[in-house]
Amino acid sequence: MQISLIVPFYNTEKFLPQLFESILQQTFTDFEVIAVDDCSTDNSVAVVENFLPQLQGRLKIIKREKNSGSPGIPRNDGLQVAQGKYIAFADSDDMLMPDALQELFDAAESTQADIIHTERYFQFKDNDAKILSADNIELDSFEPAPFVEKISFEPQDITKRVRRFCNKKTFWVPWGKLFRRDFLLENNLTFPAIHNCEDMIFHFKCLCLAKNYVRVPSITYIYRKDRPNSASHVDTSSERLIDMWLAIVIDGVNLLDDFMDGLKIFQTDRQLRYNVTDFFMMMNLNAIMEFFLRLDSNVLEEIICQSLRKNPRDSSRVFAHLITWIKRGAMKS
Repeated sequence: MQISLIVPFYNTEKFLPQLFESILQQTFTDFEVIAVDDCSTDNSVAVVENFLPQLQGRLKIIKREKNSGSPGIPRNDGLQVAQGKYIAFADSDDMLMPDALQELFDAAESTQADIIHTERYFQFKDNDAKILSADNIELDSFEPAPFVEKISFEPQDITKRVRRFCNKKTFWVPWGKLFRRDFLLENNLTFPAIHNCEDMIFHFKCLCLAKNYVRVPSITYIYRKDRPNSASHVDTSSERLIDMWLAIVIDGVNLLDDFMDGLKIFQTDRQLRYNVTDFFMMMNLNAIMEFFLRLDSNVLEEIICQSLRKNPRDSSRVFAHLITWIKRGAMKS
C-alpha cells in the first residue's frame, strides 16, 4: 500500500459524496481511505458506507465513541491504523483533483522527501457548489507569490525554514501535502489534542524535523471555504469567545515551548524562539481583537486573569506576549 488518505468527518453528508467521487476518479489506485466519523448526528456514516463496494476493500471506516471537537484527534485515529508508505489528508467538504495522489506520490518518490508541499489550490466560488467546472472554481493560495515552477527543496537551514514559517510562506494546512509515514512515526508526530490550531503546531514540528521538505508546482486540491455553521464560526458571547481562545493559545504556546525545549537551535537563538511564540499568538488572536477592544479594560483584565488562572499549565510565558499583543492592537485601532 503506497498511500493512506485520512478523512475525518462530522455532519457533512451534503459534501461527502463529492469528495468520495473525486477519490474514485484518482488516476493513482494503490491507496486506502481511512474515514473517521467524529460522532456525526446526520447521515454522514451511511453516505460513506455507500462507497464501500466501489472502493473494493480500500475503505476503512472508524467510528469514534465520543466527539473530539477537533479534526486533529480523528486524524490521529487514522494514523494509528494507516498502512501506506505515505499519508495524505482531506477535509470532508473538499475534493481532490483526478491526478492528485499520482503527482504527490511521483514527487515524493523522485526526491525521497519526508513532506511534499503544494502551494496553491482551487477554491469553490460558491461554497454550496456540487458540480466542478471552470466557472465555479478559482485559483488561490494561503501563501504569497512567487510560487515554485519546478520541484524545489526547502532550505536545510532550520532557522531559514522557521523564518519563512513566521512570514506565512509555508502554510500549515495538512491537506495538499504528502507525508512519509515512517517520518511521522520515527518522530512521534501527531496532532495535539486542542480544539483549534492543532494543524499549525503539527506543521511546525514537521517543518523543523523533516530532512527533505519539498515544494511542487502541482495543484491537487479543491478547497471549500469555512461555512458559517462550521466550528470556526461559533456564535457565542465576547467573554466566552475570549476565554475559549485564550485557553487554546495557552495550550498551544506550552506545546510549542515543550517542543522547542528539545531543539538546540531554539536553546541558542532565543529571539527565534520568541518569534515563533509571537507569531502563533498573533495568528490565533488577531481574529478576536475586535472583541478585546470592545470590552471595558477592567472587564477584559478580569477575563484574562480568570482564563490564565484556570489553565493548569504554566501561563506566565503567555502573559507578556498577551500584553504586548493587546497594546499593539489598541494602537492600531
